[in-house]
Amino acid sequence: MDRNFSGLRRSGRPGSTSKAPVAPVEPMVVRPKQACILLGCGLTYLFDLLNKGELESYQDGRSRLITLASIKARIARKLAEAREGR
Repeated sequence: MDRNFSGLRRSGRPGSTSKAPVAPVEPMVVRPKQACILLGCGLTYLFDLLNKGELESYQDGRSRLITLASIKARIARKLAEAREGR
């Protein structure tokens, strides 16, 4: 068996680790360019949505951050509107 850098023995089996697998973490906020990608819109329209209060955001230093919850809520509202319009 090999020894790792700490001097402890390794199991020798490929892919065996003592750590549990980590699930990917969904961000709670995104930057404006990321929000544009998620919504499929441009920066001008995104800032119109922010000014209208349709999306929630805050400033952290010089960075504008938009909550992912408000993006998901807008998508849900637009889907509901589309269903009602049928």
